[in-house]
Formats: sequence, C-alpha cells, structure tokens
Amino acid sequence: MAMAKEKIFCTIAYFMLVLFEMAVIQTYTLPELSLAIIFNICVQIIILWILRISLYSIGPVFILMGQLFQFGIIILMSLKYDFSSFVLYYLDELEESEVLRAGEFSFLCVSFLFLGFLLGNKKQSQKVRKDRQLSLAFYKNAGIIMTIGFGTVWLFVQIVNLYLSRNGYEKNAYNTLPSTIITLANFMYAGIFFLMVYYKKKKQMFWVNAWFIFALLLTVVSMLAGVRSMGMCIIVLLFIFYGLSIRKIDGRLIICISICGFFLLALLTAIMHLRSRPFSISALMSEWVVCIKSNIIFNAVEEFGMSIFILIYEMKAHMAGMFDFHYENIFLHELVVSIPGLPSLFPNLVGEGFIKLDLYGLGCSIYADVYYYLGNMSYLFFVFFGLYLSIIDNKLLLLSKREDYYGMACRWIFYHLILSEIRSAFRLGYKAFLLSIFVMWFIRLVLGGKYKNEESVYLQDTISNNNGYYYSNKEL
Repeated sequence: MAMAKEKIFCTIAYFMLVLFEMAVIQTYTLPELSLAIIFNICVQIIILWILRISLYSIGPVFILMGQLFQFGIIILMSLKYDFSSFVLYYLDELEESEVLRAGEFSFLCVSFLFLGFLLGNKKQSQKVRKDRQLSLAFYKNAGIIMTIGFGTVWLFVQIVNLYLSRNGYEKNAYNTLPSTIITLANFMYAGIFFLMVYYKKKKQMFWVNAWFIFALLLTVVSMLAGVRSMGMCIIVLLFIFYGLSIRKIDGRLIICISICGFFLLALLTAIMHLRSRPFSISALMSEWVVCIKSNIIFNAVEEFGMSIFILIYEMKAHMAGMFDFHYENIFLHELVVSIPGLPSLFPNLVGEGFIKLDLYGLGCSIYADVYYYLGNMSYLFFVFFGLYLSIIDNKLLLLSKREDYYGMACRWIFYHLILSEIRSAFRLGYKAFLLSIFVMWFIRLVLGGKYKNEESVYLQDTISNNNGYYYSNKEL
C-alpha cells in the first residue's frame, strides 16, 4: 500500500512538473533549456529510485539513454563547446532558434514518455510461482546448437560487412543483406544466454562469465566496420539479461563496466572517424589511441547528440511546406513493410521520413520519425508509448523472477529492436516478436524441451518489484 501511495504521489508531482514546463518552455533560452533537461533527468532518476524501479531494464535505459542522443548537442552548445568541423558544418546552416524549437519539442516528448512509463509500471506480486522450468539438458543442447548454427550466420554477416567496408561505411551488410538474415544471426546471442544459464545452474561461474565476455567481444567485432548502434544495443541488452538472470550488478561490477566503457567510447569514436575510409586494423588502432588521449566523454556526447539534427531539418521541411502529417501512416507503414508484396502495392507508404526528405546522412531517431507522422500530436503518442515500454518491462521482470529463461530468450530480438529505436525509426516490433516465437518454438520442439511439473516455489520480494536476484529452494 505504501508503494502505491508513493507511485501516486510521484506521478502527480511529475505531471505537475510537465504542465509547468509546457507553460514556460517557449520562453527558454538555450542555456535555460539545457538546465531544464538536466533537472528533468535528475527528477526522473530520483523517481525511479523512490519507486525502486531498477535502472537495468528496457524502459529506464530507453528513456535515459535516449536523452543523451537527443540533447547532447544542445547541452554542449550551452557550454560553448568547441565542436568538431563535422558538427559545425550543420550548425553553421542553422539558426539557434531552430535548434531551440527542436529541443523544446524533444523535451516535452521525453517528459510525456516518462509519464506514460510511470502510469504503466506496477509492483509485481510478492509471491511468484516458479513452475515453468526447462531441463538443464535443454539449455545446454539449445545453447550449443543455437550458438553454432546462428553463429555461422553471424560470421557470414560479419565477413560480408568487412568485405563491403573496404570501400567505406556507406555500403555495409546491414543495408545490403535481407533483414531476416541479420535477425537470424542475432539469435546467436540467445544461444549464448542459454549456455550462461546452464553454467549458472551448474554453479560454474567461471564459464558463465567466459561466455558473457565472449558475447561482448563478438559484439565489439561486429561494430568495427562502422555499424555501431546495433552493437551498442546488444551490449546493453547483454548487461540487462546478466543483471536480471545471472548476478545482481553491484558496485564492483559497475566500476568495471565504467572502465571498460571508457575504452569502448574511444573505440566507437575512432570507428566514426574512420568509417568513410577503407577498413584496416592498423588505422583503427592508431585512431583509437588518439581518441583515448582526447576528451573522450565530451566527444562522445557530441557525436551521440547529433540525433537532434534529423528532427531540426524535418521541422524546417514541414514549415517550408515540403510534407504534411499523415497520422494514420505511423502504423500502416510498419504493416506494409512487414508483409512481402505490399510495398509494391502501396509505394507511398514505403520509406522512412528521413529517406523521403533526402536526409539519410543524418541517420534517424524515434522523436524525428514520430514528428514526421504526427507533428505536435506526438506528445499524446509518447504517453502511450511509455505505457508500452512499461508493459514490456513488467513482463521482462516477471519472466526473470519466474526464472523463465526460455521466455526471456524468445523476446531477445524484440527487446533489441525496441532499444535500437533510441537511434532509429519507430517500430512496434511485432514482426520481430512473431519471428522469435516461431524460431524458439521450433528449437524447443526439435529438442523436446518440455516444462517440468515441479512443486511450485514461492519467492518473497521484500524490497520492490524489480531489484535483487532470487534463488530457488534447490539452489539455496
């Protein structure tokens, strides 16, 4: 009951804050907007802490990380940061008022997104019945078969990617090969997750961590040719699964992650600097060393924050009369591109907004994509999208507490797609989810994976709905 009161209080308080921001935001200067952004992020983190909502889950990661990508440039502009020539190329073409307008729109979208997430988040029952268990043999066999089988597809994708990158980043496997092949390749990570679960159950943590590090290293390799956003989402998702299913992420692990993250940020920046040239290990290592010695944190914020440019140019294009909002197409588009044959029948629905407006080089973000379809109606949309994220979060945490690792693996591709929307177009993800269910069901059918009818085990959650790590009676 106390938690319910805290949720009501926090939701009302945050809603009042959003109303206040809506009333005064058009009077802000760029520094004032930056302060409001930082203050809003702090308030969000405090509310998550009060409600004991773990930061290591889909919704909080999406909301908090997304703001780094959407507001990085705005915050650095307020600090009079010395931007690189690449960013200055775009800033020199823009008025500060245009940047400010896009920042205000994004700020309100993020606020409504968090509000929707709060409305949908719920405390799980203190008693969770853990009666959907698969045998250790299934996790071992499925893990080996999936890691080798889908790993072969993954290796093929990387070979093609490195081959294409010999001429630069613009042509790569991820925009050349069919998306289904890319999706199947990423099932390798679900196989590695099964092996981690198997060795955790066998209490062999050395092999758990070995497979985890192996998956991280493979992901880093996949980013070397220039495609980084997909790999970053996989790394984040690996840590979420590790924290929910293997071991709680404690202070020592956070320190280790922070140190490794520093070197990874330098690597990501080095990849960005070199991806217009033919790929080579020697050039990458040299640039990596240079990036490590530079102001890597601010450089990373600068590069990530470039997501705001796509929204700025879309808003300019709309004001110039280059396109109208087509509200229904935000859902029709995904349906059309998901079914073979329909794109040729409905060509006007095919193609993202940033492609139709010839803004491909700027990339994409969910805030720009939703604006392309809905305009100022985006505020209402993000309330419902926040509810959608909360449903995803609630289900993931329930699966984790039940130790239903098969159910978690069934959603791996779906979770990855949702996280990727931080830096890509809007998707509900139903196609990826249905494909995942079919593939995982087929593997379980072939391997004879049946749920064991064990005696129900009840777990007490004395802290919150999504903190801590839980063991069965057998493990204790």
